[in-house]
Amino acid sequence: MAGSRCLQKVGISLFLVCWLLEKSSSQDITLELQTHGCSHGLITKRHSIDFTSVVHLGEEIENYSMAVVFVISTTNNEIYHLVAQLDDCGIDQTPCRCFSRETSYRIKCSMPAEKPYSEATVYAYISNLSGKKFNSETRRIPTIYDEVDLHLSLNGQSLDSNCILPINEKTRALTFCSGNGPAPLTAVIYRNSVLVASSATCANYEHPSLDSSPYQLVVYVCQDHTPVMNRTCLTQATNVSSYVSTMTITLFVLVIMTLWFITS
Repeated sequence: MAGSRCLQKVGISLFLVCWLLEKSSSQDITLELQTHGCSHGLITKRHSIDFTSVVHLGEEIENYSMAVVFVISTTNNEIYHLVAQLDDCGIDQTPCRCFSRETSYRIKCSMPAEKPYSEATVYAYISNLSGKKFNSETRRIPTIYDEVDLHLSLNGQSLDSNCILPINEKTRALTFCSGNGPAPLTAVIYRNSVLVASSATCANYEHPSLDSSPYQLVVYVCQDHTPVMNRTCLTQATNVSSYVSTMTITLFVLVIMTLWFITS
């Protein structure tokens, strides 16, 4: 009875030793996904996607294929592959780059955000010479929206061509609209750099007197305050008739100066 227990303990010990040896000599592959865009999604043609995989091959490096494959599976069941050759580390393998240190490798692939990759899954793998695959974690790409074409308006007047627009001093309300885009949009109104109104698509601000304070009209794409995706307009309450008179006098002076220059 005692001999049987002893053999069981020896068997368990040998199993643990073999498991630890296998674990210490086996490879390890990880995958991180980094997107350059908004937390709510990406905009096609404007943002990018980075995959970074780190591979540790240990002392049995000669037993592996020396190629890391990134597999992208779309929601339409289409499969895309990016291959990075570990033997060519340090050499440009567009869209991938490989960096090595002893038996560890770091592979980074960068590609533009394109609509087919929206919400696709990504994982990386490396194979040994027997064909067995070792996979990384699976990551998911965020939603990718079509490029946004903003059509801004203030109180029904287009801001597409002129983003600096005076308003009548008698105006008591501002309605700033960003139009409709495939990506989430937020229209925001600031008064003296203080947020006074914010809403999806259109922001409304009412006040007994708009006075002459400067107003900033901002559209945030993907609801993030990322400058590359923002559009900012300025407006200020003024006496419109005096503004028009000033612009008319200025234009008249410019015409006179032009005619004088031509005839002189």
